[in-house]
Amino acid sequence: MRGFIIAIGCIGLLALVGCGGGSSPGNGSPGGSVTLNGAVNKGPFVTGSTVNVSTVNASGNPSGQVYSTQTLNDLGEFSVDFEYTGLTSLEGSGFYYNEALGELSGANITLRAFYNVTQSGAQDAHINIITHLSYNRVKTLMGQGSTFAEGVNQAETELKDALGIVPPGFAPGASGTEMNISGGDNAANAYLLATSAVFAQAAIIRQFKGGSIDANLQEILNTFGSDLQADGALNEDKVNEIAVAKMALDTASVKEMLTQRLYDVGSNASVPDLDAALDQDGDGHVNTADCLPLDATRWTGNADIDGDGHDSMYCGGDDCVDFVEGWHGPDCMQKVSLVSDGSMHRCQILSTGEAVCVLRADAPSVPNGVGLGMPYGPASGSRYISVIALYGSDETSCGIREDGALECWNRDGEMAGSFWDGAPVPPDASFTTFAATSNIFCGLDDEGALGCWGWLCWDIAQSPIEWREAFPAGYFDGAAPLSGPMSAVAVGSCQMCAISGDQTIQCWPDKDTILEEEGFERLAPPDGQFTSISMSQTGLHLCAVGTDNAVACQTATGVATSPQGSFRSVSAGGEYGPMTYACGVRTDGTVDCWDNTNGQTDVPAGTFLQVSTADRSACGLRTNGHVECWDLTVGEIPSE
Repeated sequence: MRGFIIAIGCIGLLALVGCGGGSSPGNGSPGGSVTLNGAVNKGPFVTGSTVNVSTVNASGNPSGQVYSTQTLNDLGEFSVDFEYTGLTSLEGSGFYYNEALGELSGANITLRAFYNVTQSGAQDAHINIITHLSYNRVKTLMGQGSTFAEGVNQAETELKDALGIVPPGFAPGASGTEMNISGGDNAANAYLLATSAVFAQAAIIRQFKGGSIDANLQEILNTFGSDLQADGALNEDKVNEIAVAKMALDTASVKEMLTQRLYDVGSNASVPDLDAALDQDGDGHVNTADCLPLDATRWTGNADIDGDGHDSMYCGGDDCVDFVEGWHGPDCMQKVSLVSDGSMHRCQILSTGEAVCVLRADAPSVPNGVGLGMPYGPASGSRYISVIALYGSDETSCGIREDGALECWNRDGEMAGSFWDGAPVPPDASFTTFAATSNIFCGLDDEGALGCWGWLCWDIAQSPIEWREAFPAGYFDGAAPLSGPMSAVAVGSCQMCAISGDQTIQCWPDKDTILEEEGFERLAPPDGQFTSISMSQTGLHLCAVGTDNAVACQTATGVATSPQGSFRSVSAGGEYGPMTYACGVRTDGTVDCWDNTNGQTDVPAGTFLQVSTADRSACGLRTNGHVECWDLTVGEIPSE
């Protein structure tokens, strides 16, 4: 749609043409015909968004003329014709594509830019987050005597340095009005996408405290712009807010979703590689040059932090716990759990060894101030090699410390001396791997010795399972002795299974009168030899990876679906009967999920190191250290 002209302060078209006066920026004058093309993007604005081009004086204040148009498509592109040369203020208002969420906004936002029309003819100028954040600072600098070009250069340089989104020395190579998210892959557009996505993530985090994402985004943009206005610097709280949002951003998802969005709106433009501009952990290296972009201690060339001669798994090595010497090798990821999805909360071990958890979006309200989506962790400050978010509790998690000791904590971060239902935590034990639900814990020591404790099926069985006791014949009716050492263990609420020394699976108890009366079915372990095992925390679904990398699954009601192909690991989830499902990491790093379609099988693309399933959801640890979850009730998982 061609622009139309609104005259403010002048009467008639002849008066409109002569309103400006002067030929320098801010003292505009009538000139030849100008066609100004551009795009408005936060992400790209939608079709029909409003674009106003206003003439301004040398101080950046309106001088009376407004040329208006609308965006022509869902790339936010616009075109407006007028006869004027001089300084202008551009403004776009409308719905936009949110890069961090991969969906359209629920409300309008407004972005601004300054642009100097120096000659007639067709020319391009874009409106985006860079131009908006630097807008007030440019106006201040012009008021202090800077030329327009000097003001833009200084303001945008100060903005880049103040945000810390890109490493020092990064050069976009273009001004803000030359940047366009849908304009192809180059350094300038990558910088714009990185900044836009980080601010979108900041708004997502803020909305947990109240208000919509779009309202929070507009507030963040405006308050940041105001803070920069006087001196080009940001207050410490704003710097910290960007740092948190930057670390929480899943760049792989941003690129994947934007690729799909551009395709959907008919664009064949390449998505800018924001990882080529973004320095998420602030270590001075862009993500593409950083094998672990979420850990400031590691980057390409510095991948073996514990000095054991094995690079971190994030850097292509085989060290899955790179802060503890000796945790490496082909079976390393089979022994540790770096991400765990529970029924009401999710936990992750960061690359530094810290454990953090977050309540699911559908968890009960929390009276102690730990809100939904707000990360919490153990008060001990310990480093952990493995973590489990216990099923059946929205507050308890347990982890193996780097020295092998077990610790549990609740949602206050306080260390717990017992499980959710009172089963005590053993004070003197050392583990290399463990499995647990809210009522039973089993662990293996470094010699493969098995110990378990807790209550079978909560309080249905009367006798507790004593810690560090084997399971002799007759301990439970029909139970068989276990032959050790064990290499892996899995636990459900009413049954336990382990991989024995001959790589077969043994489960116990295999018969119990009380449980049969309650209607509980027993899992029959699959035949064959296996390297890893997983059981849903309800105990009604079991999957294992064989020595041939094939997956075999069982349910209490019979054989479950077993996928084709080769897998590194598997995780069995679900609640009961037809509500069971499973996910596995294939040998090429992609994740596949099968059976129940309650949202858990909608797996994101990309490569993963580990996957964890719960009753209704699944979470995966990406190769760049991010955790991504998928289901019908997705809650944000904390990232590094």
